[in-house]
Amino acid sequence: MTLKAGEAAYFKDFGTGDNRWGDFSSTVVDPIDDTTMWTIQEYAGQNNMWGTWWGEVMPGGASATPTPTPTATATPTATLTPTPIATATPAPNPTPSPLVIRARATLPSAHTTVLYDVSLDISGGRAPYTIAVVAGYLPPGLVLDQASGAIKGIAVRTGTWHPTIRVIDAAGKRQRKQFTLTVWRRYWERRSLMDRPDNKRGPAPQGPALLFVADWRLRDRLRRSDASGRSRADGNRQTNR
Repeated sequence: MTLKAGEAAYFKDFGTGDNRWGDFSSTVVDPIDDTTMWTIQEYAGQNNMWGTWWGEVMPGGASATPTPTPTATATPTATLTPTPIATATPAPNPTPSPLVIRARATLPSAHTTVLYDVSLDISGGRAPYTIAVVAGYLPPGLVLDQASGAIKGIAVRTGTWHPTIRVIDAAGKRQRKQFTLTVWRRYWERRSLMDRPDNKRGPAPQGPALLFVADWRLRDRLRRSDASGRSRADGNRQTNR
């Protein structure tokens, strides 16, 4: 008798060369009447799968009454697990320090006809820097040196200026600062030292002296001191007579 016909061809040898079959096959006697037989057998299903089918066999009966198994059970296929690929950890980028203009707000004084070279002392941010005067002016003759970050040149006019200087770094960060810069006139004076330490007339032993006076106030004090010295010397000479 046929309990369940196969649905398709089936072959699985698991590398042994023999088609394995019959692992799920069993027949037992019903304990209630000791005559009825119950059996469970394998059958070949679709797509190279197998299933089980069980049924009741009664003595003297024309045929067995099969009871279908709901679904066929497929033999699982091993799935390869991919090996994860290591991902390199990017190195952190250092955070630059803040952009700063460290030069004092009151810059060193300049003098006409004298070379001026004072650094703005720019630090931090990302180089290179773009430097510009955005308000006020530099004294005539002085310019900003982009490469060194300094004010350079030879001033040609006296006075006081208040330029505002802006610095932009490569990352677009901005910093500005207002400065005060005064230019003084440079004076040269030749004084004949006619008064000797011994109160005698005649040129001084060391001869004429060339003095450099940068500040007009100091120049006037020297002139007043020189005039006062000559007056005292004349008074002494008159007393000696």
